[in-house]
Amino acid sequence: GENGSEETIIAIIDTGVDWDHPDLLNNVWQNLDEDADGDGHTLELSGFQWSLDPGDLNGIDNGGNGFIDDLIGWNFITNDGDPNPIQGNPDGAHGTHCAGISNGVTNNGTGIASIGWNLTLMPVCVIGNNTNNGYDGMIYAAENGADIISASWGNWEYSEADQEVIDYVTGLGSIVVAAAGNNNDDYPMYPSSYLGVISVASVNVDDTKAAYSSFGPPVDISVPGGGSEAGILSTMPGGLYQLGFG
Repeated sequence: GENGSEETIIAIIDTGVDWDHPDLLNNVWQNLDEDADGDGHTLELSGFQWSLDPGDLNGIDNGGNGFIDDLIGWNFITNDGDPNPIQGNPDGAHGTHCAGISNGVTNNGTGIASIGWNLTLMPVCVIGNNTNNGYDGMIYAAENGADIISASWGNWEYSEADQEVIDYVTGLGSIVVAAAGNNNDDYPMYPSSYLGVISVASVNVDDTKAAYSSFGPPVDISVPGGGSEAGILSTMPGGLYQLGFG
């Protein structure tokens, strides 16, 4: 994704993303299959406020993918095309924090910079109201062109059906990365322990294991996530920034 001619689409399958955050907005995926008014975009600036393009919100599945007016992604909790975090979700900021690490706009003189250039953010809200539709979100992302699918969540329950989802989305060409877990143990976590998924553990600034990070044979790679040094500075809802662990 660094200075390349083709965009690399990273789907954040999580609690939703504050997509109009000033350090994320310019990297947000725009589904031009839903560009009903043909103006070349699905996000529009009205005064000082960005919004989903009113000319594209026509209640029709123009792209034919089974999702009506999914101009920039999908919200599986509210079943609409606004992938913002669910109001009242105590973990609602998690997806926005992950999005900043993966897709924060670089070299814009604002806030933080993400891991690379030429990256596109596909926000997919799957967690809220005590519900997790994560595997549905993966299917949506892969079928709509996501190169990388990020899932920083999981549980200890193996499911053959969920393994089949992983097989399907990786078969479409998506790379799935998932959190190894924050439990400081070696119990397999899913989806990170499914075949075909890159399991990611966390290390401190000195490359030692973060105290909370899970470990063991399923782990494929370890990356900076933070520990006693207070973690990674990234985007938060409301145009804010905050240190956090990952």
